[in-house]
Amino acid sequence: MQAEASTFSYQTPAGGDVSIKSNNGDVFVVHSILLRLASSVFADMFSTASQSDTIDLTDDTESVSLMLRFIYPPAFMDILSISQFEKSLRMAQKYDIAGIITFIDHLLSHSSNLGTLIHSDPIHAFCLAVDYGLPKTLQSTREFMQPGYFRYYDPRQIESLVKASSSGAVAVRMLGAHCVWTCSLIDLLLDPDDEILPYADENDISESDIMMCIGCFEECGYLLGTIGSYRPPWFIYWSTMALYDITTKPYSECDNLFKAGILNLIELQSNICQDCIDAAGTARGGRAFTIWASRAKRRVESILGAAKQIYGL
Repeated sequence: MQAEASTFSYQTPAGGDVSIKSNNGDVFVVHSILLRLASSVFADMFSTASQSDTIDLTDDTESVSLMLRFIYPPAFMDILSISQFEKSLRMAQKYDIAGIITFIDHLLSHSSNLGTLIHSDPIHAFCLAVDYGLPKTLQSTREFMQPGYFRYYDPRQIESLVKASSSGAVAVRMLGAHCVWTCSLIDLLLDPDDEILPYADENDISESDIMMCIGCFEECGYLLGTIGSYRPPWFIYWSTMALYDITTKPYSECDNLFKAGILNLIELQSNICQDCIDAAGTARGGRAFTIWASRAKRRVESILGAAKQIYGL
């Protein structure tokens, strides 16, 4: 599917029996039986018109061409721009042509086409899915609606988002989900509590059980054998890195945050305690970091899940 294309035009096959005319004055000689089967609106029009009549439409030539191209077999698969898909959906809705809506829904959501609109512009695809009732596309776009696609620094960007949908409520839902996601992440990562911090339980009775060196541990006022959360120096770097990555990238690209390999990046930071990095990687034979990271990931994903629920309101 092309990002943009020149004006689309379509010439119907020979043998048509009824003429329809666009508001540009272009006449299409169509096969009434195909349009009757495809559209209840055209079926009603043709029932009151004679074959000698030319039916005037209020739609431009490109819109009529797109509609006819979907009605006449074989339907094309990937030569339309985003704006032409949207125009086709408007025509389908106006003339009650369910087949066009079903076909475009399948086309946009099908796995072989995921490198196109859903990947390149998931927000626009989401708006189309909501506005025109595309259930498969809606399900597919939800998987790509990540904070990285919502980086707005200018009011004009918000205006563009609202215009992407015929219903401003869609834009409000998306922005609302983004705000919930971002604010919740800021609270979780920059003002952490026991839900996200490393936690010492009754099994952490020696230096080898905690994810920071004993020097920093004691300097921070913690005591071995005390149950409760603690904040290693590396956690500050991790939480800052996590907030940036999760709010600027698709979440599927952030899995490295929850793997021990992230410690290799953190140890490159200036003024980081290398002994604490080593302790994080070796505590309980490496199991301590894995357990903590799994808990942190579940907490982050619970926030993502809550934000996604807003899309369905």
